[in-house]
Amino acid sequence: MWAASYIGSFAGSLGLILGIVAALFLIYTIPAASIGGIPGTLALSQSVRAVRAAPIASLILALVFFVIWYVAVPMGLPYLLIHAPPAIWSFVSAGARAIALAYLAFPFSRQYDDVAFRGSW
Repeated sequence: MWAASYIGSFAGSLGLILGIVAALFLIYTIPAASIGGIPGTLALSQSVRAVRAAPIASLILALVFFVIWYVAVPMGLPYLLIHAPPAIWSFVSAGARAIALAYLAFPFSRQYDDVAFRGSW
C-alpha cells in the first residue's frame, strides 16, 4: 500500500487512489499467509483471487479499513497531541495504527476463511 501511495503521489491525489486499490486487492495477503499457509508471493495472488471471489464483501472490508486507517486514526490524534514533539507524535501514531490493524485482523481473517479456495493439493 505504501509503495502504491508513494508512486502515485507524484501525480497528486492519484497516490490515495492507488493506495485504496492496493488495499482492496491485497487485503487478504496476511490471512492467506497465516491461515492458508501460502508462502510469499503466492499469498499476493491468493489475495487477489479471494477478492475476485467475493468482491462486495472485500469492498466493504476495504472501505472500513480505509476509514479507520486514513480517516479515524489521523483525524483523532492531532487533537490529543497538539503540543507533543514530532517523535512522540510518530510513536503514538504508529501505535494507534497498530491497534487499528490488530482490531481489523479478525474480520480480515474471518472473511478470508469464508472465501478462500482450498483445492486438494
